[in-house]
Amino acid sequence: MYLTAVAERLAPATLQVHLAAIVTAHRLVGLSLDPGHPSIALLLDGIRRRRGTRPARQATPISPAMLARMVGAQPGTPLGLRNRAILLAGFGGALRRSEIVGLDVGDLELVDGKGVVLPSGARRPTSTGPGRRSRSGAPTTPTCAPPPPCAAGSSTGPPATPTTPCSSACAPAA
Repeated sequence: MYLTAVAERLAPATLQVHLAAIVTAHRLVGLSLDPGHPSIALLLDGIRRRRGTRPARQATPISPAMLARMVGAQPGTPLGLRNRAILLAGFGGALRRSEIVGLDVGDLELVDGKGVVLPSGARRPTSTGPGRRSRSGAPTTPTCAPPPPCAAGSSTGPPATPTTPCSSACAPAA
């Protein structure tokens, strides 16, 4: 069998791709091939046991200090403000890249004096169910970064305090 012949030089995931191509080729010529047949499933299980599977690479998450440097490096232009908002919403909401790309302004709910509510249940299943929403500590003023990165020494202005107005604490330098 083909899968047995190439099992030594191909990874188990690649064998799955090859099997899918073989099944498609059979279907195109009017033949049936069940990839879930017990003999094929046992063969693939044995190959996986023998070869093992490569562990998924987990990217190292950024730290709050790194986030503060990234936010501080953004210019005071509209593009820089947009980049700050994306960085802070992504970090504060623990969003994946695909979720950040899928965000629309209409998805955001501003809560007076508290921050922004990002809906995440529609994009990612969670343990709390599809209606879960995550809160971001971003202030409601769009030109301002949230207090944690500013307080961490961002180059965009003096550290924010609960009594400092947002515009003077985090507004970009002119």
